[in-house]
Amino acid sequence: MEGTDGAPPEETIGQMATGYWISQVIRTMAVFGLADHLAAGARTTEELSEQSGAHAPSLDRLLRALSALGLCVRDDEGRVRLTQLGELLRSDVPDSMKSSVLMLTAPSFQRTWEKLPDAVRRGEPTFARAHGVGFWDYLAAHPEEGALFDAVMTEDAEERAEALLAACDLSGVDTIVDVGGGQGKLLAAVLAAIPGVRGILADRPEVVAGAEEVLRTAEVADR
Repeated sequence: MEGTDGAPPEETIGQMATGYWISQVIRTMAVFGLADHLAAGARTTEELSEQSGAHAPSLDRLLRALSALGLCVRDDEGRVRLTQLGELLRSDVPDSMKSSVLMLTAPSFQRTWEKLPDAVRRGEPTFARAHGVGFWDYLAAHPEEGALFDAVMTEDAEERAEALLAACDLSGVDTIVDVGGGQGKLLAAVLAAIPGVRGILADRPEVVAGAEEVLRTAEVADR
């Protein structure tokens, strides 16, 4: 009997059970901003340690794990540089996934997944059971995590806008309503592509409060 990719079944189950280790390795890379520190070029472990505030020997072990995952590589002089995959964890690239990684691996999300047996047993959502309040109330009470969630919701807004415009003929539309539109990045991209159309953004008050800058940057705030 074989597991996935021809591996022994015991090895496959072990990989499945320890998959969250990989999640936490990637999370640690994002927490320390290593991809941002490597954006300008290769660095030594000592340089990264000084820039990120990480313990150098421990950081070196982390970098070995990140290299094994294909997120960075070492050159012949022992310096570390990003791979194309690792570039996605930079905060300054258009297709950045840094916010997504930080949110999906956050302790608050992990505690929710720990309640999966309860969800299957009871047929009920687990977030409130894990945290004592619902998801939106939790974000309102934890503004840093709320801001992270908002960032995740806007990470691929331009790509979604392109897909929407390619799939739908909006030439005869005069008003577009984006319900649950976050801070308006998707709506802003659509409005920018269709001159003359007006938009309505609907979301929770604390979320919409951050839309003004997004719309102004896209030069569609007056619409």
